[in-house]
Amino acid sequence: MAARNQFLPRTIEVLLPAAGTPLGRALGDDELRRVSWTIGDLEDDEVSSLIDRRRRRLGRLMTEADDQDAVPSIDQLAGALNVSASTVGRDLAALRRAGHGLATRGQRPRVW
Repeated sequence: MAARNQFLPRTIEVLLPAAGTPLGRALGDDELRRVSWTIGDLEDDEVSSLIDRRRRRLGRLMTEADDQDAVPSIDQLAGALNVSASTVGRDLAALRRAGHGLATRGQRPRVW
């Protein structure tokens, strides 16, 4: 069983705010989404750089949340990846510079 599990994608379920919910107040149950996140996948191991691997996972978490109509916070992403919020912030900045439009809860949209 343990050998079988090492080859399967690792997923977790998290409760995230629905996309478009307002900030600054407690959210009701109807404003939360149960989201399934893929924390680890076999293809991740093909990426040799630990930073690039973590950024790949981060991008996947963001895409999965968006596909399920939810928006995670930086702290929620950090918890899922087992890294600091500062690390997630730097990784998100790098992914955005590379052209990925990734929005997190509580972040103001940047107007150019």
